[in-house]
Amino acid sequence: GRVGKSGSANVCLNCETTRPIGCYGCEFFKPLTGADHDKYLVMVEKRYQTQIALGIPINVLTALRNKVVNIKATIYACQIAQDNALADGLSND
Repeated sequence: GRVGKSGSANVCLNCETTRPIGCYGCEFFKPLTGADHDKYLVMVEKRYQTQIALGIPINVLTALRNKVVNIKATIYACQIAQDNALADGLSND
């Protein structure tokens, strides 16, 4: 998908998951490059670690672990997009 576009509804019309955490990894998700994705990464990682501490088996937490991976991928993609935008801006000067 294209980085830099986002909707304003609280629930996705395609899957009815709560935004924004439910959106990470979705093929329709177009994150804003300047959004605080790190905040959501911390939230999901904390939830994952809490579940581990409560004795929830790791194999049960696959979806949550995948969410962590997807958020990290989003952060990386947004950083690349920001770097490219900066490079494009400098080359136009």
